[in-house]
Amino acid sequence: MALNYAFGKASRNMRKMFNLSSSIRRIYYLLPTWLRALVKRFLPILEVISSEVRVSGRGARIVISNLEEAFESQDFITLGHLHHYIFSAKNCEKSYVLDDGCGTGYGSYYLATHGAKHVIGVDISKNAITHASRYFKASNLEFHVMDSLDLKFKDNQFDVVISFDVLEHVSDQAKFVAEALRVLKSGGILIIGTPNTLLSKDVNPHHVRELSPEDLSRLLHLYFREIKFLGQDLVVLGRRMKENWGVFAKKKLSLNNFIIVEDGIEHAFGLVAICRKPEV
Repeated sequence: MALNYAFGKASRNMRKMFNLSSSIRRIYYLLPTWLRALVKRFLPILEVISSEVRVSGRGARIVISNLEEAFESQDFITLGHLHHYIFSAKNCEKSYVLDDGCGTGYGSYYLATHGAKHVIGVDISKNAITHASRYFKASNLEFHVMDSLDLKFKDNQFDVVISFDVLEHVSDQAKFVAEALRVLKSGGILIIGTPNTLLSKDVNPHHVRELSPEDLSRLLHLYFREIKFLGQDLVVLGRRMKENWGVFAKKKLSLNNFIIVEDGIEHAFGLVAICRKPEV
């Protein structure tokens, strides 16, 4: 399996018991807080899980333990996340990279083993970092528990800061971007991705605020002058799916179905921006 759903000693049968469907998951979030806490108490791990992601009080994270197997996945969420890092790798060659909000570490590992000089992955979730440190090891890779709104790094430390599917979970999005800018070297780049709220199909209870292309532009231009805006979309039989992406997201896919586009990003399900810090 590309997705590993256990941090502790949970048995396979116990994991299957709590492999929740989307409909059950929605019911779960309608429960009173005290009842949700009771449900969690009887799980063999401290987080409630679904077939695609593990969720906790600190957000939702896809859980991958074997990168090679993950590449063989046919799941939209898994492949979409991997595609972000594949796209970004060329900008990280021979660079000192921060993966800001690295989750369970698969993307940091991919960058570290595909040309980056050194990669540091940080996440506010201790469980996520424990998983990352266990499953993804490289001599040029390290993981730390850290708050993205209070990065424990010196100014001007990284050539590249990567952050995918994190911004929408953050309450102070301006502070998040400001911290990324602070730790970037002069001329360094921030590569950031977030869902396009114009094309969101469901309300995600873990998203504090999703952004439109205009929202993202307005936010990033507070801190950067040189920005290239792109979109992440699905392509099927040579055609961009645009607003129809949700129909095909439920089907079996491969990495070949994911593309980065420069035009019509308002019709892309995902937004990506490459921002360069001014030279000093």
